[in-house]
Amino acid sequence: MNATVAPCRYGAVLVAATDKGICDIHLGANPDELADGYRQSATRKVNWVNGDQQPEWLATVLKLVEDPNGTFDYPLDVQGTPFQKLVWQALCNVPVGHTTTYGELAETIGKPRVYRAIGAACGANRLALAIPCHRVLRKGSGPLDYRWGTAVKQQILAAEAAWILDSI
Repeated sequence: MNATVAPCRYGAVLVAATDKGICDIHLGANPDELADGYRQSATRKVNWVNGDQQPEWLATVLKLVEDPNGTFDYPLDVQGTPFQKLVWQALCNVPVGHTTTYGELAETIGKPRVYRAIGAACGANRLALAIPCHRVLRKGSGPLDYRWGTAVKQQILAAEAAWILDSI
């Protein structure tokens, strides 16, 4: 598995890829802390790539950061349970610039009583931006609960809203 950290509009992004595709996209304010945390939690050997080399998988993620409605044309190596994958697939259908709630997402997948499990699936998502868990809100609560922090979630939602306004 190869990984690198690069600066982005949200601070820093860590991207890791296997032979199958991108397996991790993590966001954070501090690139060193992001890399250190990943080193400690990685379950596989990580080969660190210099971000200045811009491997194709990193370039694809950086394009997504700048244009959330652009084409994401790099394969993903999605790891999760069948339920998590069902939730994540439904999340990918939430349009850029829009949000949903845990309850609405539960209705969408035909399991209206599992809204708490929806939250757990969002928290387990390792592919920030590519699987847009940032578009899920608690009913009546605004942008809370995001694996990479509330401030980052608010920045992403604001950037997507601005992108929508600019494209009109």
